[in-house]
Amino acid sequence: MTYSDDILEIIPEGQKETPILVKVLAILSLVGNGIVLLIYLIGFGFILLGNGFSRAGSQPAGMSEYGMFGLGLLVMAAFCVPCVIGVIKMFKGKKNGFLPYVIANSIWVLFVFFGFRGELIFILLGGGSIAFIVLFATQRKNLN
Repeated sequence: MTYSDDILEIIPEGQKETPILVKVLAILSLVGNGIVLLIYLIGFGFILLGNGFSRAGSQPAGMSEYGMFGLGLLVMAAFCVPCVIGVIKMFKGKKNGFLPYVIANSIWVLFVFFGFRGELIFILLGGGSIAFIVLFATQRKNLN
């Protein structure tokens, strides 16, 4: 058996190999979404430790502004999970990871753009997410 025969056996018949660009985008997106998810969860943990949910205030159910911010962090973290799942599927060469990634990432971008009212760091984060959506969309035809 030659080296080229070994390579051909790795890829099942009728299945394309995942393009390098998709793998690079997936790795970068996993790192980015993982960092953002970690930041949101750490922030939520600090709010819980600081009793942000127990201070009485004018918010619903006696939740303070810290509690509302913590709830917002938790919601934003929830949108990172489908992004990560979709990216893992696309890394494996599956086209069905694109839709969850695009939907969750688009909602996240809308929250970032409308929730933080023009702060430069959030404009850059949202713009980067849009760029990744576009780049994954250009590579969608190369997925199975």
